[in-house]
Amino acid sequence: QENDGKHLMYMQHWTLREDANADAYHNGHPFGEIHMALYTANKVSGMQTFLPGTQNLNVVPNPEDATSATWFNNDDPGVQISMPWGPGVGHGPIWSINPETGEPIMNCDGAVHYPLHRHLISANGPANEPLRYTMWTAFEHPVEHVTVPLNMLTSWPNAYIQTSEVPDCDAEPPAGHVEAATE
Repeated sequence: QENDGKHLMYMQHWTLREDANADAYHNGHPFGEIHMALYTANKVSGMQTFLPGTQNLNVVPNPEDATSATWFNNDDPGVQISMPWGPGVGHGPIWSINPETGEPIMNCDGAVHYPLHRHLISANGPANEPLRYTMWTAFEHPVEHVTVPLNMLTSWPNAYIQTSEVPDCDAEPPAGHVEAATE
């Protein structure tokens, strides 16, 4: 917190073995979240997200018996990208941003609007022997502290920003959607 006692952010420190993934895809938080890797188990550990408004023409349906969080949204036709993190590397804002103000776009439930995203740890191949661990920190900033400076938006268009899409409050939530806790 600041010297005057105001809240700046929460930090969460996570550790997972490389044969696990952090969670299912999710797309709303009551805060602006940035992650930074402290130690990576393999060279592909990092954030996985969708590029809204895109279509993957090579999408493969999920297996019939798919129940694990690993498979959530894997058969979604949107283009998915991975942002590998080396130690000390973080990603910029991936939440939706109003290009005219730099402010975050809010979900219908009052949370910050994100494209579906998750921390993907597994290497999509055989794990190391012995298994290794990934450690990272999540920096959770209050909404009033996540406005992106307009000169960053104009100087580096789409360098870190995934989308300026506005949620459709009348649409059904996507499969695997996890509601944000807004309290």
